[in-house]
Amino acid sequence: MSAIDRTPDDVLVEIFLCCLPQDKSMVASHFPRAVFSTPSTKTAPLLLCAICARWRNVAITTRLLWSSLDPKEVVNPLLVKCWLERSGQALISLSLSPYSYNSLPRHLPLLLQNIGRCRHLEIVGWFLGAGKEPSLPDTLRLESVSASMRQKDARAVQWFSAMLTNSPRLTRLHWDGPPISAAWSQLTYLSFCPTHPMDLVDVLPRLISVVELHLIYPIPYDGTAIEEAFSIPPTVSYTLPTVTTFGRELGYNLLAFLTLPNLENLIFCDRHLSSGALTIHRFLNRSGCELKSLELQHAGSHNFRFTTTT
Repeated sequence: MSAIDRTPDDVLVEIFLCCLPQDKSMVASHFPRAVFSTPSTKTAPLLLCAICARWRNVAITTRLLWSSLDPKEVVNPLLVKCWLERSGQALISLSLSPYSYNSLPRHLPLLLQNIGRCRHLEIVGWFLGAGKEPSLPDTLRLESVSASMRQKDARAVQWFSAMLTNSPRLTRLHWDGPPISAAWSQLTYLSFCPTHPMDLVDVLPRLISVVELHLIYPIPYDGTAIEEAFSIPPTVSYTLPTVTTFGRELGYNLLAFLTLPNLENLIFCDRHLSSGALTIHRFLNRSGCELKSLELQHAGSHNFRFTTTT
């Protein structure tokens, strides 16, 4: 009998869990605990089921192996159903990308049937279209949500708002889309791409618990310069004492009205890094923070990271 044959089942379970592929989705990159698996016979857990009868039995009965799912367009619906049944009542991570109306009838029931036990949820390009607005369960256990929605769908916005305001465990959110309601005060992580500057002005005062904040400019499609399309009223100013990590993508004008006294890590991505040096300097002086790291990113060039030593 080989060493692997003598391995106890509980040890095999730990090995199997380490074999799960690591997804590079938006949620996975923002929230390390969120991993999404696309069913494939070339990767775990389906690959493990094909090794031998014992491994198959251990894999099938290990619910955590089946607790994450990214059902791509090519996945057989019966396989998706079987996959989720094997997860039992475990909390799940679910990623959906219904880019077309043809795929919506398959994705929407899948989401509605399982959202009550979703822990991590990623939705890309979501819309509801016509028809009856879907209901939500009384109890939601979402901890992190990443969602993008550029289509003008009032019903989808209302549905998302209901979901994000009635998730008592939600602490991490990435939102790229029109204005919504959410439990802003309980978030500890926010990545936000507003469609209008006033959306940001409305949200910032409510961020009383956010530790890590990332703000992203929407890209204008009419040729308007980003700074012109996304300008903040000069009378606006906010102090966010809980933020220790702040990331900014495209543009420096938001630093003019933010004060982050406890900031430790600053991440900046822009096309013209040199032009923002004075703005960054004024921002840091105003905040009076003890910065530990500064990362400057520039598309098509080298990234620079500066850290302090104690």
